[in-house]
Amino acid sequence: MFDDAFTVIGRELQKLEGPKNQTGDAIVVCCPFHNERSPSCSVNMSTEKEVRVGTWYCFGCQRSGSWNKLAEHAGLEQIKEWQNIEARTDGSMVRFDKKKAEQIGTHNLTIQRLFDEVGNAVLPWPKNATWRSYSGKLINRVEGYVYDDIRFDELMLVLPVYINGRYRGGVRALREKPKKGPSYFNTTGDWSKDYGLLGFDYMRKKKLYGCKAIVLTEGPRDWLRMVENKIPAVSILGSAMFSKKKLMLLMGLGIEKIYAFPDNDKAGYKMAALIEEVCEGNIPFEFLRLPRKKGEDGKIIELDPDNAPQKFIDKVKAIAYEHQVKPEPEKKSKKSEKTKRKAK
Repeated sequence: MFDDAFTVIGRELQKLEGPKNQTGDAIVVCCPFHNERSPSCSVNMSTEKEVRVGTWYCFGCQRSGSWNKLAEHAGLEQIKEWQNIEARTDGSMVRFDKKKAEQIGTHNLTIQRLFDEVGNAVLPWPKNATWRSYSGKLINRVEGYVYDDIRFDELMLVLPVYINGRYRGGVRALREKPKKGPSYFNTTGDWSKDYGLLGFDYMRKKKLYGCKAIVLTEGPRDWLRMVENKIPAVSILGSAMFSKKKLMLLMGLGIEKIYAFPDNDKAGYKMAALIEEVCEGNIPFEFLRLPRKKGEDGKIIELDPDNAPQKFIDKVKAIAYEHQVKPEPEKKSKKSEKTKRKAK
């Protein structure tokens, strides 16, 4: 195993007993140094801060320290120096693993990389311009951009992928789906396997619509259908593009269950099987199947979340919202009760 500190710590924190919360760039857990039922120990998961990933502080007992101090006490995996990640001023990451030296510089983690690749004539997507039946307001809300691609001689959509506030890559899309060939093109780099989670930061900012579950779709259009219906979801950008790294990132959001909602073809079934394999032993998983009916020609009627009837989308929403966090009832203070008595 040559996992970096971020991966190790994200995985090990899930082993601690008790509830866990995501607060900004930190995961808050029950402090192993004193008995508590509500989490109050904040563990830094940001690679942008001056302190390293895993640095923690408990608001309950006021203890603090490095990850290894907490890990040693709780019986979790400790990290070595080369596993630490440091942030550079240019946004790239330096890893101290010699075996990964060739990867240094492959992740330019600023939005400027997107502008440099597609050209500086990049503008926010117009609110009055639809994209494949989706409203311009929706595309604009999820931070989609429009640009003129000279290779295709047309205006294209690009959807950036942000993970915990950092740009990782982007998905370029044609205005209309061609009869032959692909209609999506990832920006350059090796980011998509480990960080290709379209909508990750959007869901983080929306706090998963108050849910503790997330739906995984294959492509950008499928994800937009989920957003349109306020369903907590991300796109993994390909039926074979799911990994333990992506799972750790999703678990960092505090989710309790993962749903796969792929196309009803062979690739979609393989996608569900892959996600189930990665989730096994880590987090509960469920496959949301679209029906496989045959048309008059005897062929399977192809369905995906993008073109599925609304009744199926409503079912998915109802399933996801079964995990919605119910707000705790407000506690009436003794002072307010006394005030009410006086008023009577």
